[in-house]
Amino acid sequence: MLAQSSDCSATPIGCLTRFHVQRRRPDQRMQKNCSPSTWKRRSARQQMTLSRRPLIPERLSWASFDASWPIPTDNKHRVWAFGTPRLVKQMPQVKTTAVGFYAVNGTSVLRSLESLHKERIGEVFETIREQNPTGRILLVLDNFSSHTCTYTREKAEELGISLVFLPVASPHLQPIEPVWNSLKRYLSPISTESADEFRALVEATFLELTQRLSFAADWLETFIDINRLR
Repeated sequence: MLAQSSDCSATPIGCLTRFHVQRRRPDQRMQKNCSPSTWKRRSARQQMTLSRRPLIPERLSWASFDASWPIPTDNKHRVWAFGTPRLVKQMPQVKTTAVGFYAVNGTSVLRSLESLHKERIGEVFETIREQNPTGRILLVLDNFSSHTCTYTREKAEELGISLVFLPVASPHLQPIEPVWNSLKRYLSPISTESADEFRALVEATFLELTQRLSFAADWLETFIDINRLR
């Protein structure tokens, strides 16, 4: 189970009042070819549009926060060849960390940092608030030391951001993890001339991918009671 934020008196589900969905007419022929459990999961997903829509009231925004290290040498594509394949690719040296804010509703943010010190995390929080100026933000993140320290907690409270920490060693509970996987797969065949060009490509790709809610579909289905939000 997700931990409850210490500064929110109601449970996360209790804070939500409405779940906007787009209903689609079920395909009866498709239903005959699926088991009941498979059809039930598919129907639940079809009720949500996978484009950007306000799933949660403006007074409360849900988001996933995490860091990753995409590099030009990542190779996520399979290549079929006779013998040993040889790939020629421009690989600038990049030593920065990508810190992402995947907003289920709201505006996603990505920053490139030289370090993950608490002060840098606080600066990212300020950018998140600038891009999402209204309402309280409920931020799901891991237990990295720069996330749990007093400085970060106080900065988050100052900016109206509630921190919800995941259990230790549970990346499968982070909706942003599939985003990182897709981003690295997309970037792997692309060559860039410089580190700045690569960072710009990472940011543009991240912001494009996070327009989709499909990365968080399983997470929403597992941890949010859709029936209570309708």
